[in-house]
Amino acid sequence: ENLMEKSVSWQCGSCGLTNVNKVHCQACFLSCPSETRDQLISKCKAKLTACAQSHVLDHVSDIQSPFDLSRLLEQIDGIDFAEINALYRRAMAEEKEMKAAEVDDAQRNIAPFPHKDAFDITRIGNVSQLVQIGFDAIAKGHCGVIVLAGGQGTRLGFDRPKGCYPIGAISGHSIYQILIEKALAIKRLAAAATADIADIRFPIYFMTSEATHQATQTFLSSHAYFGYDPADIVLFQQQLFPCLTEADGTCIMKSAAEIAASPNGNGG
Repeated sequence: ENLMEKSVSWQCGSCGLTNVNKVHCQACFLSCPSETRDQLISKCKAKLTACAQSHVLDHVSDIQSPFDLSRLLEQIDGIDFAEINALYRRAMAEEKEMKAAEVDDAQRNIAPFPHKDAFDITRIGNVSQLVQIGFDAIAKGHCGVIVLAGGQGTRLGFDRPKGCYPIGAISGHSIYQILIEKALAIKRLAAAATADIADIRFPIYFMTSEATHQATQTFLSSHAYFGYDPADIVLFQQQLFPCLTEADGTCIMKSAAEIAASPNGNGG
C-alpha cells in the first residue's frame, strides 16, 4: 500500500502554499508544523511495523534536517516492504535447496566449455548469409544496443563513470565514444547492405545508476553524442533495491536518515 496516497496537508505560514505529504514547504522550504511531522512519521511507522521493519525509524529523533527526514519518509513510502520480505524468503529458500542438492563435480558432469567448437566459424554455416540476415534485422529496426553504464571508474583511479574513461591508447577515446562509433559503423554497414532502406533506427540504451546518470548524460551531450542521432540515445536508471541482512532480512541503514540500497542486478 502506498501510504502517502492518504494525504496529510498543511499550509505554510510564511508563503501560504498548501503542501501535501511534505516535511518542508516546496516553495520557501520552511519546516512543517510538528503535528504534521508526527502524522507523516506515524503513517510510515505503521507501514514498517506491518512488515517487521520498524527499526528503520528507531533513530528518527536524531534527524535534525527536514530535508533528510523528507528523503527518508519518501524512501519508505516508495518501497514495497511486503514484496521485499517475500523476495528475501524465496532467495533464502532457493539457497537452502541448492546447498541440499550439492554433489561433487564428477556427479554433476562438469566439463570445460568447448570454446574451440563454439567459435569455429566453419561450423556455423554460410557466414555471409548470416551477416546479411543481421543487417536486414537492423535495417528494419528490430535491433538495438544496450550499454551497462552503472559503474564508476573507481578501480581505474577515475572519479567519473567508467564509460567516460579515455581507454584509447593512442586516440584517447573514451569507452562511450568507442562503443557509439562501433554502433555507428554497424549502422552504416547495414544501410549499405540494404539500399532500399535509407533511414535506419538503431537505438542505444544506456542503463545508468544513480551515481552515473547525470554525469553520463552531461558527457554524451557535451560531445554531441559522438555523431549519433540523439533521438536514438536513451538513458534509463537501474533501480535500487534495499540492502538486507542475511540473517533475518531486515533493512540495513546507511544512516539514521537513509536505508542502504544497491543496484538490483543487470536487467532487474
